[in-house]
Amino acid sequence: MPLYKAKVVEWKSFKESFKETEAAREDNYAQLERIDTEAKERGELLWRYIQEGYADGHAIYQIIRVNKTSVRIHHCFGFGDDWMIPYWGEEASVNIEYAETSVQSRDKMAAFFSA
Repeated sequence: MPLYKAKVVEWKSFKESFKETEAAREDNYAQLERIDTEAKERGELLWRYIQEGYADGHAIYQIIRVNKTSVRIHHCFGFGDDWMIPYWGEEASVNIEYAETSVQSRDKMAAFFSA
């Protein structure tokens, strides 16, 4: 399973770059969702992602390693504001129970709103 890699758009001007940037943002989200769905279907925590609320949005981190009691997460960007949690930075280890709860909560919310 590949690590999420953002499509980055070089900003020229609002008029020139808005549609291109929006298309890249949608492609990035589709890529992350595809990777997440494939991992979910295999019943794996590895390569899933967690969202952490921050400021007026949330930060997105992909799980890149699973250990017995923790997971390693990596910041994902290319979704707009691209918030990064200051105490996590670009990469961090978090408790595995926290990651599992975060992923399960996101799955339950998605199921609720798709019903």
